[in-house]
Order: sequence, then structure tokens, then C-alpha cells
Amino acid sequence: MAFPNVPNVPGVPALPRAAGAVLDQIILLAADAVSLFGGIGAPQWGLFKDGVPVVIADSVVSFDFKQDWSLPTYPLEKGAFETYNKVETPFGVRLRFATGGSDADREAMLSSLEAASASMDLFDAVTPEKIYSNVNINHQDFRRNAYRGNGLITIDVWCTEIRNNATAQFTSPDSAGTSSAPAGASSTTEISVRPGGTTKIVEPKSPGASPQVSTGTVQPVPAPSSFSDPMTGFQTDFQ
Repeated sequence: MAFPNVPNVPGVPALPRAAGAVLDQIILLAADAVSLFGGIGAPQWGLFKDGVPVVIADSVVSFDFKQDWSLPTYPLEKGAFETYNKVETPFGVRLRFATGGSDADREAMLSSLEAASASMDLFDAVTPEKIYSNVNINHQDFRRNAYRGNGLITIDVWCTEIRNNATAQFTSPDSAGTSSAPAGASSTTEISVRPGGTTKIVEPKSPGASPQVSTGTVQPVPAPSSFSDPMTGFQTDFQ
């Protein structure tokens, strides 16, 4: 077979000269894909807890990652707007597990996924390049029909990030009507009201401060004895 004369210069890819080289490369690419998702050796893809897989499956067919940020804005004049913050929201991952083999193998995957979905534990979504920690399962689905899914079950599992290191920065009134702040919370000035009780100031900035509470008292205003119409000049006397 005669091959064209392709110069070996930068920008020109190396072309295979053997007749079976293209087929060999395709086979190697397929082997790489299999080794990534379900090859022999330590698992590099999946959902783990303390290094142990929580979903027992033959392979992970695909992996998806999603991350969003919230950008609050407020309107200005003439249709303009201003963005004043950027807040990171929990990320989400999706893993597609697949298992064939015997009925017992497929049952083991379904049972392990059912237990992991009901658990409140935090898992690690593992990939060869990065581990996405502190996730929990919030959705799963799969479909089987007459022409697909008889001997191979493919299940999509959605997970979302869980953050449990947030600190509450607020105070709450107790049964005695006083307020106590949790350890580490900032001291704030607030008004707490006991049900059926009186208003009390907690940690006032000014010692002489008083609650801004209306008691319903209205100052009387004397009625006028006469009224003069500014338009006509007529004056009306009230008896």
C-alpha cells in the first residue's frame, strides 16, 4: 500500500503506516475506557465511606458534576442594576452505576444502593483526579423494559453536598423571658417578649433606654370652634 509523503513538521500529526495500526489504536482506547470505569485493581470511581464502596456495582458508566453560585442584584434607575454579593451553593454529582452478571449480583447492587440512600452518613464521590467529600444521596432512578435492562441494570444516583460546620448567629428567648446566646455567637442588642408578659430589653446600648412599645394612649386634641373655607371665604361656626 502506497502512503502519501507527509512531512514531519510541527502541527502535522503522526499517521500510522501499518495497515492494522488504526484498529490497534481503537482497541487500546477501548481498553483504557474499560480500565477507567471498571478495570482490575483498586476502584477509582464510585461512592465511598471511609474508603469502602457503599454501592456494590460492576462499573461506573459516567460521572457528572454541577456547581452553581447565586449572584444577588438590586435595581437602579433607567433599567440598571447592581450585583452586591456572590454566594456559593452546594454542588451536586451524578454517578451512573451498572451491574450485569447473575440475579444475585444485580440484587446486591439494588440492596446496597437502598441502604446508602436511606443513610444519613456523608460519603465521598471518588474520581481519579479529585474526591468530592461530604455528599449524601438525594435521588436515584433506573428503568427496565422488554428490550433493555433484562440482564444489565443501569442506575443514576444524584448526590448533593452537605455542610455541617455552620454556626448559628442568633439568640432565642428561654422560658424565663431572658435571652441566652450560644457559645461563640456575637453579642447583640434585641428585644424579647414573653407570651402574656411585658417587654424587656436585653443588653441595651444605653442604660436609660426604654422599649419602643405603644400602649394605645392617644393625646386629646380640642375641636375647633369655627371653620373658614379658603376658596369662598365663608365661615362656619360650630355650636
